[in-house]
Amino acid sequence: MQNFQHLRVISPYRILSRVEPIIAFWIHREESVEIIGGPEEGIGAGPNEECGPANLVVLNSEPERNTPFRPRGFWVDWEGTLSSGTNDYVFAPNHTTYISGQVNLSNTNYLMGGTVLKFAPTNNAGLSILGQLVCQTGPYEMAVLTARDDHSVGSPVGTNALSGHYAEVAVQIPGYPSSELSYVRIAHAKQAIHYSYSMYGTTHNVNHSQFVNCGVGFYPLNVTVLLRNCLLSRVRTNFFGSQYYPSSVRGEQLTVAETTRLNDNSYLTLYLTNALLANVTNNGTGYPIS
Repeated sequence: MQNFQHLRVISPYRILSRVEPIIAFWIHREESVEIIGGPEEGIGAGPNEECGPANLVVLNSEPERNTPFRPRGFWVDWEGTLSSGTNDYVFAPNHTTYISGQVNLSNTNYLMGGTVLKFAPTNNAGLSILGQLVCQTGPYEMAVLTARDDHSVGSPVGTNALSGHYAEVAVQIPGYPSSELSYVRIAHAKQAIHYSYSMYGTTHNVNHSQFVNCGVGFYPLNVTVLLRNCLLSRVRTNFFGSQYYPSSVRGEQLTVAETTRLNDNSYLTLYLTNALLANVTNNGTGYPIS
């Protein structure tokens, strides 16, 4: 039996706060590999989940010195697919999840920094939030929501070439209670974010996020959306509203580039502060912008 030391492992077990790195040892025994460590060591697997190689992503390994045989190393990667409803879900860091249909998320769910979600171009693929979506992300740990065929990020899902828009609605958020998204990048979606109707006129916050190559950026219904330090690039229609549910969008330090239409509806009022607009074909003439 031969121990390997200095093996850094990230464990995407379902925990409520964050995914913590652990130190483990690989034990060489003929052609098998065994993992030492688990929930009893404080790692925190979720209910009905087991600890094992399928849950581990190996980042770096170094065999102990003076080993009498040639060290072996390999990459272990675990992918997941969501196609229906679930609850209390954690989108783990350094992990790619394929969204093949409309997924309803109940209770409290977590977007961890470094996670990648890839959406199918069919089956109304998207996330419908029925509870809360909590972002545990950061400046260098954004959550990326993109197309199935975007091979520039995350693990590849198939080999098709990227073409057109994919997610029907990448993230659908209930109008009430208020919500906050931070450090999220949504790309290649037919519609990036939709806020359902709220009788209370709730305010929703989006901070330090990017929306790229989408059909529609935001579609709010009787809510206020506050955007701070966000980028909308190559989004055909940035803001879309409804005559039945007037809404408002307030953008601070907002950058909008290469868009066909800025504000598409006279029932949506757009307020801009310290905003940069570049190559905007139609800013919604006659529609309220201040």
